[in-house]
Amino acid sequence: MKTTKKAPLKKVAAKKPDAKKAVVKKTLAKKEAPKKTELKKEISNKQIIKQVAVKKPEVKKAEAIKPVVQKEEKKPAAPKPVKKTLTKKKEYKVAGPPAIPLATKISSAGKKLYTMEYVIKSSPVILYDFVTATSNMAQWFADEVDRSRDDLYTFTWEGNSQTAIVLDEIEHELVRYQWVDGPKDEYFEFKVTHTEITGDTVLIITDFAFPNDMKDAQFLWDSQIKNMIQQLGA
Repeated sequence: MKTTKKAPLKKVAAKKPDAKKAVVKKTLAKKEAPKKTELKKEISNKQIIKQVAVKKPEVKKAEAIKPVVQKEEKKPAAPKPVKKTLTKKKEYKVAGPPAIPLATKISSAGKKLYTMEYVIKSSPVILYDFVTATSNMAQWFADEVDRSRDDLYTFTWEGNSQTAIVLDEIEHELVRYQWVDGPKDEYFEFKVTHTEITGDTVLIITDFAFPNDMKDAQFLWDSQIKNMIQQLGA
């Protein structure tokens, strides 16, 4: 038997894709690609807008700021001016001020009452002793001074004596004498006081004199007070 030879199979060549079609697909794919990306972007933007719309933070209403009203501080009332009656400080090393006659007081003998003030640097107690104690008065007021039990003082000047009685006496403040042989409405007085402002010790002398003898009376007291100041060491 004759064997028949089979004809060799022809390889069927794979059909190559049409180049034109491939190019068209690519171009279409490129055109469609930006559209898809644009769609994705739109979708993502819409999602973001939705999220933003949903998750809006609650905005608290700002509370109205109340204006701070400052209270006006009450100013303290100005103190009322205190009226002070100032007394002039009188300092006299030797002579005192002019005798001040008190016209309302005239004795039966026609003498006028007058006063004189002296600022003396001394304590009131010591100064009072100089117008009451016999030993101290003998240093400035008279040459000799004696005191009896009846409150009688005997003052001696150059051998001439004169007696006075104590009419009134306040310890460390005032002593008033009256001449035994003189008018009953006349006297001479020593008053110890002090100034309110400076606190200086002041001796006020009260006496009677005729108007024409006022300067001589002042001169006599000035010389006697000068002796007192020397003895006090003031």
